[in-house]
Amino acid sequence: MRGQVRYNQRFVAAVERLLDSSSFADVHRLGYVLKLIGEQERAARVLMAASVDRIRDDVDVGIALSRSSVREEFIALFPVLFDYFGRQEKAQGRRRFLQRIQHFGTPDQQRQTVEQTGNWLIAQQFPSEETRALFYLATYASDASIAKQTVPLIPLFLKAREDTADDLRAAVRLTNRSDDIDVARILVPRVISFLESVDVWSASDFGLAQKMARLIHGSLIEELGTRSSILLIRMFDQANEWRRKRWLLQAAIGVSSVSSLEKVKEAVDSMIRQYPDRETSQLKAHFSRVLELANSTTV
Repeated sequence: MRGQVRYNQRFVAAVERLLDSSSFADVHRLGYVLKLIGEQERAARVLMAASVDRIRDDVDVGIALSRSSVREEFIALFPVLFDYFGRQEKAQGRRRFLQRIQHFGTPDQQRQTVEQTGNWLIAQQFPSEETRALFYLATYASDASIAKQTVPLIPLFLKAREDTADDLRAAVRLTNRSDDIDVARILVPRVISFLESVDVWSASDFGLAQKMARLIHGSLIEELGTRSSILLIRMFDQANEWRRKRWLLQAAIGVSSVSSLEKVKEAVDSMIRQYPDRETSQLKAHFSRVLELANSTTV
């Protein structure tokens, strides 16, 4: 027992000597070991020395991000982390930093991060994880102007990378939030081409198609309505669950152009025949309104 006490005392003395030169991660390691040997009070005092000026490398950043679980802690850490990622092009943990900004950052911090990370993404050819993290940050920011600030990155991103469902879904969500018709005009054909290339659509593909359809309104209906509504009807035919078929058909009706109305009508009639006991009357009424509007504009 006396030997253990002497060992603990020597270790505590060593900690005190090391503390001045310790990094953020080192301080946390020392505090952890002090807790293991029962020095709870000393551990708490040591951890109080884990100040932001000790953040020096990726390990420090990782621990700082894992410890910043409440808004006040993150806001205090933000200036140091923002500066670190601005200086370190190859720094690890950027995606986690963006996720923390999404949940805890102030609008001003989010705007600063969008500008910094946007420039980094362009230089790095839009790596997927960080690109999606930035798009989701801007999509769910409380200030809608942040989505408008970020959406010009999407055409650059589309030029830089091959399409994946996850990347396109993030881009579609951001474009929906910003309501940018010029970006939608570029993005929707890419989504359609991607979905047309899929042999068997997954649940996430169906969800991507539904979100894409929300981008098609106004002048885009005549430009993109025929191709998108035909795709949605094809997906409607493959879907085997009533609820999914219903919203695919609703989406197809909403984006249908004059030239695709006949195919949409066939799908509506098929839905009514296939599910006579379901609430299909709303679909029929929706299509009738679209058909009436189309007839009035072609007279």
